[in-house]
Amino acid sequence: GGHAHNDALSFELNAGGKDFIVDPGTFVYTAYPEWRNYFRSTRMHNTVVIDGEEQNRFLPETLFALRNDAICKVNKWESNERVDFLNAEHSGHRRLVDPVIHKRNFYFDKITNTFEIKDTFECSGTHSFEWNFHCDPAVQVIERSIGIIELQSGGIRLSMEFPEEFISGVYDSEYSPSYGVKVPTKAIRYMWQGNPAGREFKFTFRPIDL
Repeated sequence: GGHAHNDALSFELNAGGKDFIVDPGTFVYTAYPEWRNYFRSTRMHNTVVIDGEEQNRFLPETLFALRNDAICKVNKWESNERVDFLNAEHSGHRRLVDPVIHKRNFYFDKITNTFEIKDTFECSGTHSFEWNFHCDPAVQVIERSIGIIELQSGGIRLSMEFPEEFISGVYDSEYSPSYGVKVPTKAIRYMWQGNPAGREFKFTFRPIDL
């Protein structure tokens, strides 16, 4: 699609009526090509960058198309009064010398209001992995301890739990609420390098006093 972004297996998170994890938006089209590509890049979505590569490669001659690298597949979808569960995958990194398939589980427990993401990767060798989570501008990000970050917005508080061996950090990013407008916000980045065979990488969002 002409307006497609590299957002395979990305997501947004709202809790207590407040946006916490958001899609950063579009900002502009042809006026600023560098910003156009930045906002539609894999790194600007709530998914995983593998070996620094885009899910779908950019086409230098156009700002309104991408190579069709990332084919998405839904493996399982379940929804009932207790849980929502989705397992999906994409093929955007099968073109690497050591091909990688990214699979992601989304699990929402409606009883405890706990939201969990679990990533697995099918490959043979070592790769670098970078997770990005883009926050709404109203969200305050507090690094509580190793493996735990607290997110606050409008009196709603969430804990975000992640693997302790990750390199983590909060960085300045951009959010575009409408065309031609961008405002500063915060994003959270996690990095890990190694052979992910047989491993699961889990992120859990839990309400605090909600």
